[in-house]
Formats: sequence, C-alpha cells, structure tokens
Amino acid sequence: MQAQNTYCEANKNNVFSNLMLLAKKNNALVLFAPFRGYDGLFKGLANGQVRIGIRMDMDFDNYIYNLAHELAHLYLHYDKGNTIKSDRHDEYEEQADRAARMLIDVLSIQEGEEKCM
Repeated sequence: MQAQNTYCEANKNNVFSNLMLLAKKNNALVLFAPFRGYDGLFKGLANGQVRIGIRMDMDFDNYIYNLAHELAHLYLHYDKGNTIKSDRHDEYEEQADRAARMLIDVLSIQEGEEKCM
C-alpha cells in the first residue's frame, strides 16, 4: 500500500510538471502569491506574455486544479478581455472549470492514474 501511495504522489507531481510545461509553452509565467479573494488569476499582457497567479497557501491538489483552471482560461478566453468584469463571467468560469477537470483527467490517465485506485 505504501508503494502505491508513493506512485500516486509521483503521478500528481508529473501532472503538475506537465501543467507547468504547458504554461511555459504558451509563454505564461506562473507566480505563486498571497492572494486574498482569489485562488488564481490569469492576465494577458500587451507584449503577448501571460501571467498566471496562484494563491500560495493551498494544498497541492488545489495548486494542480487552479493551474489547470487558469490555463483553461488562457486557451478559451484569451481574446475576451477582462472576464472578471464581463457579463458572462459565470459562464466563463464554468467553462474553465470543465476544461480544467478534463485536462487533469487526461494528464492523470497518461501518468497511469489507474494504478492509484
């Protein structure tokens, strides 16, 4: 049982690493910050670079989820302007939530999640 838990933690590390690689591939700088009121933020800059901020006082599973969520915004809403102030904010959040769950599921399967069950 202990070896299985070690593998599952390694799986999470690999999923997180792959999310960080995806951010890098998209010219997104991921920063961990002491946010209040947000678990994560996505901001596109005029020079084409992207900043993703993740609240730093969460557990590892929430780091993974929030990074996937903000990357989903990058792919889905990069051209929507300020989505926080948008009339469609709730819709954008639901889309990012669904895409984040799918992304994590796919990466987990690729990393051998079935061995963790």
